[in-house]
Amino acid sequence: MDDGTGTAAGAALPDDRFRLIRKGAPSRGAARNLGVAESGGEFLLFADSGDALPPDAVEALLGALEKSGAELAKGPDASRKWTGQVSQWKARGDTAAPATGTDLHRSPDLLTDRKIVGTLLRRSFWDACGLEFPDLARYDDLPVMVRALHLAKSVDVVPDIVVHRRSRRYAPTTELQEIADGFAAANLATAFVAERGDVKELRRLQLALVTTELKTFLDALPDLSGDEREQVIALAAAYANGVSAKVFGDAPALTRLKWHLATSGHTMELVKVVRYERGKSSPSIVRDPLRRYVVYPYWKDAKVDVPRDVYRARDEVKMRGRTHAVSWEDDRLVVTGEAYINSVSSRRRWTAIKTVTLRNGGRKVTVRARQTPKPGKSSGGWTGFEFALDAAKLKERGGWAEGTWEVHASVLNAGVFRQGPVRGGGSGTGANPPYRYVADDVRVVPKVVEGNLVVRVERVREKATALRWDGQALIVEVESASGSASEAPAEAVLTLGDSRVPVPVTARPGGWTVRVDPDALDVDIDPDSIDDTRDWALSVASGDGDDRPLVLAEGVQEAARTFGALEVSAGRGPSGYVRVRRATTRLSVDDCVWRPDGTLSLAATHPAHESGQIVVRSRGRRKEFAFDLVRDGSGVLRAEVPAAAVPSVAGVLPLRPGRWDVLFRPPGERALTVRLADAAQRSLPGPLEVARRGYELETKNGRLVVAVTGDVSSEEKSAGGKYREEARKRVARDGLRDAVLFSCFNGRQFSDSPKSIHEELLRRGSDLEQLWVVNDAQAELPDTLNAVRLNGKEWQEAVTTSKYIVTNHRLGDWFQRHPDQIVVQTWHGTPLKKIGRDVKEVHFAYAPGMKSALQSKDKGPAGPKVPEWSHLLSPNPFSTEIFKRAFAFKGEMLEVGYPRNDLLHSPDADAVAKRVRARLGIPDGKRVVLYAPTWRDDQYYSRGRYKHDMRLDLDRARAALGDDHVLLVRLHSNVVDGVQEDPGGFVRDVSLYPDITELYLISDMMISDYSS
Repeated sequence: MDDGTGTAAGAALPDDRFRLIRKGAPSRGAARNLGVAESGGEFLLFADSGDALPPDAVEALLGALEKSGAELAKGPDASRKWTGQVSQWKARGDTAAPATGTDLHRSPDLLTDRKIVGTLLRRSFWDACGLEFPDLARYDDLPVMVRALHLAKSVDVVPDIVVHRRSRRYAPTTELQEIADGFAAANLATAFVAERGDVKELRRLQLALVTTELKTFLDALPDLSGDEREQVIALAAAYANGVSAKVFGDAPALTRLKWHLATSGHTMELVKVVRYERGKSSPSIVRDPLRRYVVYPYWKDAKVDVPRDVYRARDEVKMRGRTHAVSWEDDRLVVTGEAYINSVSSRRRWTAIKTVTLRNGGRKVTVRARQTPKPGKSSGGWTGFEFALDAAKLKERGGWAEGTWEVHASVLNAGVFRQGPVRGGGSGTGANPPYRYVADDVRVVPKVVEGNLVVRVERVREKATALRWDGQALIVEVESASGSASEAPAEAVLTLGDSRVPVPVTARPGGWTVRVDPDALDVDIDPDSIDDTRDWALSVASGDGDDRPLVLAEGVQEAARTFGALEVSAGRGPSGYVRVRRATTRLSVDDCVWRPDGTLSLAATHPAHESGQIVVRSRGRRKEFAFDLVRDGSGVLRAEVPAAAVPSVAGVLPLRPGRWDVLFRPPGERALTVRLADAAQRSLPGPLEVARRGYELETKNGRLVVAVTGDVSSEEKSAGGKYREEARKRVARDGLRDAVLFSCFNGRQFSDSPKSIHEELLRRGSDLEQLWVVNDAQAELPDTLNAVRLNGKEWQEAVTTSKYIVTNHRLGDWFQRHPDQIVVQTWHGTPLKKIGRDVKEVHFAYAPGMKSALQSKDKGPAGPKVPEWSHLLSPNPFSTEIFKRAFAFKGEMLEVGYPRNDLLHSPDADAVAKRVRARLGIPDGKRVVLYAPTWRDDQYYSRGRYKHDMRLDLDRARAALGDDHVLLVRLHSNVVDGVQEDPGGFVRDVSLYPDITELYLISDMMISDYSS
């Protein structure tokens, strides 16, 4: 069908079975009706643009209908999911279970997928029911599928994936006509079910619509104009009028809140809630006083006055279970992990009861779990569990029967009961559990499947007994349990994700032989991935059509071979199956040691490279540091990674808290993960503490990771209110101390006006004690200042007891200024953008209307509330008026300019500029272009993690300016992205350089926007 634009006119039709229909510019629903009228076949099948049917999908659907005589057949759709090494088509988990000749009464989940793509219908059924699509361009298949599923007496659900969905099932739209069509489709479907008089079915459909299809339109509100928003709200309110409170009561709390705001006319509040959700914030769940509620925006906000029941927590209160370690004690499977109910206290050991149930079809085995502290912790909540399962309990009538047992945990705590699957761990035996032979030909194999722990009982019918190389080919010798060569399969298969490579099989006495060509083991992976390993599973076809992984016999050694820069090996995978691995040859780290000063010393070897760099790359922020590998006299490559004192443009600072991947970068190539040798993995050094910060080495699948923790523990942070109260008592007794506390960008820099005021105090010979707030040791200070750790005990005391505070940012709602304290707010720019109260619609991820809900229990000193700032600096009259209005400031306004700008007019400016150029290594004669964009509050990864949208063509800039210019890129501190520097030194990432004023001094040109 051509949509009238002519885009299909030039399409090449595959063969004479296809015809092009061009009749005006119909809606999608009308176009489908035209297609039905033109077709003359026995079956109807519909497609959506962008989505594809797998090669065998139609055959599976047609085969089911021909075998059962059902009226329609459908199956699961799949989307691309990352599986660790490659992406793979994975079926959605909400599809109805496979069935033959079922109906909506017996299989209510049939209505979960209301899309018609992937459904094969008999034409006779279509005509008999008078089915047709409405003249709509959005959700036109919704009323049709709802009618068809209710009217069908026999439905087949095939297990095969029938749709490869490249688009979202309910894709967003900002087209007002499409939104109106979507609500019209929902009304048609709802009216049909309502006319049938089944209240239960009606509520089920309405719940599905308000939580999926129609919620999509509410989620589009921030991207619409004001008038369009009001029209969508009107459509939503009209539909919601026919929905009972019980339906909304069964919806998630955040969806419930959106519909309440829509129906009560709170359009802007709803826009802010959607913005909040886009920020991927994690809400709190509170008990108030008996029931539990989710603290979403406008909770307890008297102005909006949302009823408390809207926030009622139901499915949000969940059992969370995860495996940490799996081991065997003889034939007893021992599992330790965590199982708890979020928002329900686990501080006391005896308030909770935990059990673990293994299910296999109609059989189940229940085991009492022992309460333990959180694994790896000696104190804190009793969230952990440990259970031991005698493998013999998995027998059936005294014998071993193959099957897969799902592992579920149940927790009863403080009268709240929840149960759910136990998820696999992130590393170690929790992620790759060990197996055990319980008989000569029977194994019990715990494994992680689709993220959940399962226990499989399998009978071993054949084993790989030898792995060797024959020239360029890998040979796998297989021994049959029966000893008969006649049982050799026609072929074996190597699988990785969706890729399947047939492998020839040759029969021999007692078994058969597999011959693998390494050239067939390539597959596309993410070019930016830090690991290009491809782990192929070797399987044989079984009688039921499923592939059966090939078990590797005990004691068989790995067979590895290098082909230039590639390494191919065959060996044992985590569950004892044959694994064929292809990867770029890795740097082998044979020894790693922590030095007392926080330096990580590495010794390594590489068969192909005699030099290179060790790169530590942050997972949370796109930043990396590189350190040279030096070859010693014995041929060993050695590197020193000063994790606690890394030199950079920001100074000599420790690595930021978080996880840092350890990579190897050969000369001129990309950085890839290193491989930790077995001996080094067994003797991995323990954690180290330097200046209150923790450094620990972690490993998973041979990778090496440096985990860094900050200098303030969670216990110290949580005790902040107590420290401030103790400090207030000292102030009441002794008065404020003669100290000035400087806070610059929340402790992230030594820069800006606070730095200039500090330097002026020094010039004047002030005898004040001078303190500077430092966040996680990420600011290098001169010896004229005493550092205080943000959120540490001394910081809590300093903000409470210092007579003077100088800051260029808000301290926060928790801060209560003492009446005698002088708090100077220097701010940090001219407000060419909206700030403070002038911002009517906030885009970034925050929690609007939650100030009263989340305010600290520490209410501050008794008495009238004192404004947070006593003085506010302004650079000019223009800013003064905006500051007064935006900050509702009624204190003393100092229109004296920004102290940070003094350097630009200082007689020392040229000397400072010379030092800065030398610090950055900018050659004499090179001109400097500074690119300093701000952050965009509508471009982010998650709350507080903002993206950078590079608006410069760096290749063109390099070609035009690279000979005699240097481009300095300084991203905003809120942005977590980095900038790729080039070896020639034209592009330099100076985002961590602390003081932009010094960069102004050395710049011949600056490209910026409204950043301050």
